[in-house]
Amino acid sequence: MRILLFYTCFTCLWCSTALAQIDTAPITLGERLFIESTILGETRELWISKPSNYSDLNEHYPVLFLLDGDSHFRHASTTAKHLAESGRIPGLIVVAILNSDRGRDFTPPSKDPADIANFRTHGGADNFLRFLNEELFPFMASNYRVKPYKILLGHSLGGLFAMHTLFTQPEVFNAYIVIDPTMRWDDQVLVKLGEEYSRSNTELERDLYMTVANQSGETLDGIRKIAGALAESSPKGFRWDFRHMPEENHNSVTLRSTYQGLESIFEGWNLRDPMAVYELGGLAAIDNFYRKGGLRFGYARSMPSFMALQIADQLIDMNRLDEAAVLITEDFDATPPSYFLDLLAGKYAENGNYSRARELYTQSFSSNPTDILARDKLTEMGVDVSQLVSMVDISEEVLISYVGTYKPLPDVQLRIFLDDSKLFQQWTGTPAAELVPVSQSRFSVTGADSHLEFFTDADSTVNRVIIYQFGRELEAPRIQ
Repeated sequence: MRILLFYTCFTCLWCSTALAQIDTAPITLGERLFIESTILGETRELWISKPSNYSDLNEHYPVLFLLDGDSHFRHASTTAKHLAESGRIPGLIVVAILNSDRGRDFTPPSKDPADIANFRTHGGADNFLRFLNEELFPFMASNYRVKPYKILLGHSLGGLFAMHTLFTQPEVFNAYIVIDPTMRWDDQVLVKLGEEYSRSNTELERDLYMTVANQSGETLDGIRKIAGALAESSPKGFRWDFRHMPEENHNSVTLRSTYQGLESIFEGWNLRDPMAVYELGGLAAIDNFYRKGGLRFGYARSMPSFMALQIADQLIDMNRLDEAAVLITEDFDATPPSYFLDLLAGKYAENGNYSRARELYTQSFSSNPTDILARDKLTEMGVDVSQLVSMVDISEEVLISYVGTYKPLPDVQLRIFLDDSKLFQQWTGTPAAELVPVSQSRFSVTGADSHLEFFTDADSTVNRVIIYQFGRELEAPRIQ
């Protein structure tokens, strides 16, 4: 059974003496569903959020599992989406597990009379872990496109459970975010487990991010002891971090901890200073960064093509023009972006190398006849630009075959239409732009430094278009 989980924001408008009626629509954050657990002997409720592009790609994603799911689903799912869409982490599937009996599920057995008095059903942590490992994980693998990489986030008693899992069965999850955990449990049993864990494991590729809010006493003291033990001796490949957040309270600490915890775990996914890496080892060093970072999380990655342009842009500012020219003209689908060619040409002209400037302006205008800057600069140099662009004669029938609607992103559509025997493109919410042919299937976009290329299926039916812009490629399947 699957029910859409809606959260709706209503806005009221007060007009002089009357309350106006307005239209509203639901805003969907995820899906609500239920799983029958034989191990727990009950039905458990899940809230699940998928990455923004889940329905449009065939990608598999790491999974973030949230304990106390109803408390953390809203902020954690939107944080995960924001970080992924900002390129800081990969897209995540977020699974919020709602509580049935958190005192039972999140606690290991305790001999402490206070624990027993406060949590009469305590001690079911290992049984709950069986539910995760033997029932929930297979359910997710059967119904969603998941990668083996799993993250567990626990707060308070959930933090106790997360640490208990890490220190007793670390292989169950790849990474752990532990937020303001209950450290006093069973005479600080977690401290003993953590110290033993740091001594007994010689090699283990796992990640741990721990935070403490404005706590004192056993909570802060216990986390500091664990951090000290890990600092003294931790397994090879084990990465960990601890942050004390005294400005946050027990409830508010979850938002910052989730954001920073995901960034910490996915350290190595996002290259923050590409130029520094380039100076040390060139593009090969940048490519190695992406490959190495991807492997840890189960991805086969390489340097994105736009990164070379980013480096080239900085080299131009540093007046290292020949070095920048190699990066700009090397490949990029044999069509370097006009912006960078023109920028480089302008710098050569400033340095008095007009011959090189003319070559670059010519290269830009020849591949992109909508490049007005290159056209005007070449005209000033006395070049007959009409000789640089070959007229491409495309039949009306072929142009009509390109007409349709394409969908490059979940909430964005690209409309291709014909007007007066000319082809135009129009993105959702933007003005139309004429497409100028450079071949039978490839077009330069007027007013935009980009190209479109149409592709057909085995039946010669146009089924997709690829947009090339600034070293990036975006595929848009045809939807009508």
